[in-house]
Amino acid sequence: MLHTANSNGVQEAVILETEPQVLTNKIIRESVAAVAGSTGTGTALPNSGISIIGSTAAAVNYVLANPAAAGDKKMIICTAGSTTNTSTVTTGSTACTFDGTHRTATFNAADDSLELVALSTTRWFINVNNGSVVLS
Repeated sequence: MLHTANSNGVQEAVILETEPQVLTNKIIRESVAAVAGSTGTGTALPNSGISIIGSTAAAVNYVLANPAAAGDKKMIICTAGSTTNTSTVTTGSTACTFDGTHRTATFNAADDSLELVALSTTRWFINVNNGSVVLS
């Protein structure tokens, strides 16, 4: 850590990027958005934040944007669904996968969820698969 004085003579701490940082008394929140699916090619899901998906009337589709960079975090939570009212999430390109092989995740029930971390711009890592999300 480097200490400098600002133009008023007050000491300020400058944190270098290579130093570990401790956050105290800080709340970090992800954006949360409910997203309606489509029966066509798929409604776009952003590559970060929390997306709430689901359907009670038909099978619906979503397209998850490819990660912008390694370290991107994404959570997808299904709040309604069944074996006939599925929510299918496909990666944004054929080069991008959830696990090195599969590009499609099918949510069949309420409370199914995936927590994803990007390993690269073409590879998500499934940190948590809660419920019965099926990869294909």
